[in-house]
Amino acid sequence: KRLVDSFHRIHNYLRISLTERCNLRCAYCMPEQGVDLSPNNNILKTDEIYRLVKIFTSYGKINKVRLTGGEPTLRKDLVDIVRLIKSCDEIKTIGITTNGVLLNRYLKQLHQAGLNSLNISLDTLVKEKFEFLTRRLAFTRVIVNIREALDSNYFPLIKINCVVMNKFNCDELCDFIELTRNQSTLAIRFIEYMPFDDNKWSDKKYFPYQEMLKLIKQHYSSTDVEQIVSDDKHDTTKWYRIKNYQGRFGFISSMSEHFCSTCNRVRLTADGQLKVCLFDNKEVSLRDPMRMGYSDEQIYEIIQQTLYKKEKEHLPIDVLDKRIVYNYHLFQMPSFHLNQILVIIYNILIYTQLLINVSESGEQCNDTRTTYTDCDADNKLRWIIVVPREKESCLNKELPQPKSILCDTNCLSGTYMDINKKNCTECPSGTFSIGGGVRYTFDQNLTLPSAFTINSYSFKDSTISETPFTADDDDDEENNDCESAKWTITGNVIRSDLRRNCVVQLMLKITLIHRGYIEFLYNNVGESLAFLKIDSQCGDKKQKKSMPKYVFKSTGQGVWKSKRIQLEKEGQYQFSFYVLDIMDNHFPVSIKSIEVQGVSSLPECQPCPAGTYSNKIGVSNCSVCLRNTYSTRGSTECTPCNENQFSECQACNSNLSLTTGLYYNQWHVMPPYLDRLCFELEGTEGTTCFGNQSWTLEMDYLTSIVNNNIYSVLELPIENGFKDTSMSNDYGTLYFKFSMKCLLPCELFLATSDANRQRLDIIKKWSSKKDTSDHNNIIEYRYTVHESIPVLFTWIFGRKSPYSEISIDTSSIEIRIYEIHVRNTIDGGADSCVTCQIIDDKHPGCRVCQPGFIISNGTCLRCENNTIVSQNRTSDKKNDNQQQYCAKCPRNTVSYDGVTCIIDCKQTFETQFNYDLTRISSVEFQSSKVFSQEGFPYSHIFNASICGSGIIRCVVNDTLEVKRNRLAVESRLCRTLIAPEDNVTMARSVDDFGEELVNVSLWSDLKSFPHLKTDYNISDVTLVFRASSLRSACNERITFLSLRCDDQIENATRYKVQYPIDSSLNCVSGTCDGCTFRFLLRTIDACPICEESTGYEIFRGECHMGKQQIRKIPNSYCIRRLREHSEIQKCSLLTIEIEIVILISFITAIILCILLVYCWKKNKTLQYRYMQLIENVNPDDDAPVDNVCGTGLDDEDDDEEIDMKKQSKAKKFMNVVKKALKKDNNQPRENFLLTSEA
Repeated sequence: KRLVDSFHRIHNYLRISLTERCNLRCAYCMPEQGVDLSPNNNILKTDEIYRLVKIFTSYGKINKVRLTGGEPTLRKDLVDIVRLIKSCDEIKTIGITTNGVLLNRYLKQLHQAGLNSLNISLDTLVKEKFEFLTRRLAFTRVIVNIREALDSNYFPLIKINCVVMNKFNCDELCDFIELTRNQSTLAIRFIEYMPFDDNKWSDKKYFPYQEMLKLIKQHYSSTDVEQIVSDDKHDTTKWYRIKNYQGRFGFISSMSEHFCSTCNRVRLTADGQLKVCLFDNKEVSLRDPMRMGYSDEQIYEIIQQTLYKKEKEHLPIDVLDKRIVYNYHLFQMPSFHLNQILVIIYNILIYTQLLINVSESGEQCNDTRTTYTDCDADNKLRWIIVVPREKESCLNKELPQPKSILCDTNCLSGTYMDINKKNCTECPSGTFSIGGGVRYTFDQNLTLPSAFTINSYSFKDSTISETPFTADDDDDEENNDCESAKWTITGNVIRSDLRRNCVVQLMLKITLIHRGYIEFLYNNVGESLAFLKIDSQCGDKKQKKSMPKYVFKSTGQGVWKSKRIQLEKEGQYQFSFYVLDIMDNHFPVSIKSIEVQGVSSLPECQPCPAGTYSNKIGVSNCSVCLRNTYSTRGSTECTPCNENQFSECQACNSNLSLTTGLYYNQWHVMPPYLDRLCFELEGTEGTTCFGNQSWTLEMDYLTSIVNNNIYSVLELPIENGFKDTSMSNDYGTLYFKFSMKCLLPCELFLATSDANRQRLDIIKKWSSKKDTSDHNNIIEYRYTVHESIPVLFTWIFGRKSPYSEISIDTSSIEIRIYEIHVRNTIDGGADSCVTCQIIDDKHPGCRVCQPGFIISNGTCLRCENNTIVSQNRTSDKKNDNQQQYCAKCPRNTVSYDGVTCIIDCKQTFETQFNYDLTRISSVEFQSSKVFSQEGFPYSHIFNASICGSGIIRCVVNDTLEVKRNRLAVESRLCRTLIAPEDNVTMARSVDDFGEELVNVSLWSDLKSFPHLKTDYNISDVTLVFRASSLRSACNERITFLSLRCDDQIENATRYKVQYPIDSSLNCVSGTCDGCTFRFLLRTIDACPICEESTGYEIFRGECHMGKQQIRKIPNSYCIRRLREHSEIQKCSLLTIEIEIVILISFITAIILCILLVYCWKKNKTLQYRYMQLIENVNPDDDAPVDNVCGTGLDDEDDDEEIDMKKQSKAKKFMNVVKKALKKDNNQPRENFLLTSEA
């Protein structure tokens, strides 16, 4: 099937408005004062949205859903709605359109829930314009949230929707486009301004997309504006891109160039109305038929029929601005008489139309319902009209002709009026009828039936005559505001909500045409003062008469009583249900249904609701299915749940197993196993405590209001304990959710005790000072159970302030418990399935993996070495204890079985030293003797497993205590309380201190155990254990067990225990608060192993004649295990330092020699050139000297031919000098030009 209209357009896109509310007031969308909102009861609930989506996807092949509003992020269940819609296999795309103000709150959660498309509305990039347009100060927040969404990379493409208005933001088009320059995941969509109700649309603000494109091409060159052709024929956007820009932009031309021919979308309003066109105000309700019990297929037929009437295109723009707004609700049946007449007229018109289309075959239509006209003016006749249940379900089929009956015709309960026989006929099995009467039931999703009136007033101002109660004389001067007192619909009951010395009245006026009765089903928890008063005007003279009052007797919690009062005469009756509060401890009175027989009514046979059945004909009520059975609508019997099915009787898959437990989240009756108690504080006087009145059922929660000095107590015994689990130390979990409203300081305790209630151990305490929040502080708490034995959970709630501060307002201190879940119990049922292993195809079933194995893809997989089986801990209570994984062992520990991490007795602890703890693999030490408050002596013995796979066992040998405590504990660290009795030491109780080994490392707690003078500078080996605590104020116990190297301890003694140094007298047995324990064991076995390679400090003597003395002195902790000794070794006469100096000197000398040779050779060359110059100089010749400087290096080859044996250069130089000295000193010196003249 597909959703196809008369123009063969296939619709696969559903837009759902989640709410009518919005946190902005955009001028083009909503007036400044907002709009008139539908009542909350009219808004679709989460399960209703999910059901409609399932109908659209299963029958209509819808594969794309977009959530809109209003503002969808204002709806608190938004994430749940997305998750549910995404669970539909047909859905490929689920998106949301938001203004972005609250986007950061839900961004990550929505992505995780499956959201894969995001549209954000932003009409301007100018802050002042934004605030003017939206009338709110949220611009910065929106911009930041858009940036966060882009940076998250959660969505392949984020679209920003911009409604373009002339002379407002049309100048910002290019500014928006610039955002796409470097953002490949960003797209801007410019939307034409469209007319809506109350948005004061004007063509002066209208700015068509052609003008937008023109402005953009003027800013960017036309060649740079590239059009993008979309592959989706249903895409409403004309896409473009600026050349070299990573993002894109487009136009939605709803007005100038509509896309009606390819429209593929339908819309669902927040109140459940189906709209097939955005510009068509005709709506058809899907909410009402769904709440009336229509099947999914029937609702789909309504959708298809409505879609088939979809117009080819919407009206032109000039007509849209002047259109007439009208709505009709085809399936809504108001209770007002005028509307009933209009519906009857409407049905007659339908009937007339159908008669015209009746085929000649005369096929009878069976999908019909019967309605009746009012009596004529003479009060003699009225008409029975048969109309189709759906507008076009009887096309081309024949309907019965309207027939008249007498006005006083009435059918008894269990019967209906057969239009063909014109008489009363018994209803078939699976249906019921109340006959000639009317039955009022209550639903918090619907308004109070119009036949009822609610009044409230002060008790002294009431006009109740002959009241069986009197006011409290002590409160004469008390002035109470009774306007807030009322009757309220909660769940499927109507309940009194009172104030002290106030009266509330629920009044019903009705006319009987013959004798009958009134019957009502009520619940009175305690001794609340309530009664029914009946006034009538009966007989021909219409005399006023009052009948005896009926007082509501106490029923107890969760018990409903039925009361029937006969009404002997016809006439007008007024039924007044009064409830008074003239006592401190008022509890509400609830009414589930009111039935009046004898009225003028001819109802049809109604199918039995789901969860009920009728196996007989002619019944007026359907019977409720027994526990562990179920039924669908119109059933004649209840079907038992199978063994592999859980509470709602949905079968687990073959690869799933049940998670059994106790699950309480519906509070219309008191759940099994829960017990209500209360107690008064000693030394105070006040109102007497009644246990069955301490906690009150309020449909959605269990509540207790503290009165004076009373503490309310709630007990939940797990009598048969918990099932075994593959986890060695986690047997189950307790989860509960609650809130407290404390105008005065109050406190809540959660405690446990054994099944015999011998001792109460506080697990957790919550305190609240003066908190004015109205139960907005929802608190969730989870507690892990580490034993499979029976246990009793206890909640204790009461005030913390002195009695004199208690206010008269009894609602000043209140607690509400919304949910309580205890998982993996032997008793109880199941609300979910968990993954299990399939044995084989021939023998399907589940079995637990062996220890050290986890379930992976339906098979058991062994954990690798040094990892153990663990479980995910998540805040989602539904997933708790569901999945396992292999977790790494703590540092310095190993695991070979996948179950337990142990310490190897021989290891290095990540150092160069080796340790051997074999001799102290298990230790036992006893604390000093202490005395109880009664003067009885006792002490504790601690047993610990240090290393290896050994497990310590602590056992109780006191036969009197065995009945009240655990017999034994097997753990890595446990404590035994011992006390002498008749010269015999008895083990009274045992406690587990070593459920988990948290850490092993070399670390010294010097604050608690400072070093002694004899201690060595070696870190202690410290083991850290963790265990849950049931008998102390803390949630868990942490134990630090340190091993310190002390070679003064004799081998026979092995170890000696030491407790922390603390000046407090409250510190005993290694602890000061009962939560953290510290112990130090002094032992030689905590010293590193003394080996030849690591146990000595080596000292070397001087080297003499090639020999050296080596002296080995044992480390301080090895003195008693290694001896000092010396030995002679060969050595070098030169020390290393001297050898290094010599080497450096030698290298330096070589370098200097090389430099010297180089300089000598260079000097030799220069000297030769100079001698050559001197030899060419003639001192007696005045002639100019030739350019002897022109002699170059090229002459070197010729100079080499000089015979150096005849005269050396030095000698020639000396000759020149001598000649110069022989000259006449009186002759003036001559200057010799060394350069030739030109």
